[in-house]
Amino acid sequence: MKLFPDPRPYWHVDAKWICAILLVFTLSATLILLSLVKLTEQERAPTVGALIIGMGFIRGNTVDTEEAREALAEAGGVIQPIPNIPSIKITEADLALTPSQISIKVFKPITESIYNDGIEATADKFAATAEQKEKFIKDAALFNIFTKDTHQTLKKFFNIFAVLSLLLAAGVAYFSARWGRLSNLGSLILLVSLPGTLIALLLKSPPKDGNGGLGSLSPELTEQIGQAVSAAYTKVTLLGLLLLAAALLGRIYNALRKHPKPAKPKPKN
Repeated sequence: MKLFPDPRPYWHVDAKWICAILLVFTLSATLILLSLVKLTEQERAPTVGALIIGMGFIRGNTVDTEEAREALAEAGGVIQPIPNIPSIKITEADLALTPSQISIKVFKPITESIYNDGIEATADKFAATAEQKEKFIKDAALFNIFTKDTHQTLKKFFNIFAVLSLLLAAGVAYFSARWGRLSNLGSLILLVSLPGTLIALLLKSPPKDGNGGLGSLSPELTEQIGQAVSAAYTKVTLLGLLLLAAALLGRIYNALRKHPKPAKPKPKN
């Protein structure tokens, strides 16, 4: 029976550091990719795209209702902001909407079509002439990221990096010693994920004075981005904290076992 465990091979320390350094890069890429996956989900991407388009057409944080009423009166009470989409209409009742709500109402049908069918198919649907189609495809090139195909591609890359991160995390734990298996891994996870979690908190709670947390972006758009980032980072940060807490409790438990309280002396008869 051995009184003392065999010392770890020196190469275990080197292997631990190699796995840890690689894990920082792969986990960072994994979380960024997961944020993009969340941002390009079907429930969120068309709304984000509509808000981005709206930024180019609606300046400021309020609608000039007097000017809008005059335009409505000239148009007979109904404005069709996109001539090739007669189903999209603006009436006087819509003047109570915020600029972001108007952007979603007007442009979301287009961004939903881009998401599901792609830019060229959407151009065929909404452009009346070959020139309009060519201009639409050129102007909408940015929105290639907000398509179902891009979402699926991002998911594939995310899965690859997630598997690599799990393998490297297992390597860090295996080549560490005792409670360091948890504390080393928890520290790395916290190092990578905490900045993203803090950024997500700021983005999810933008100031209500009309300025978003990302400069000129609207609060609604900023909040959508913050929700996507939060969905990727927050749970990972909590996992890192739990691992650190478990390692701390384990070390305290070991210390108490090694140094038990002295027994009380028996009273003399």
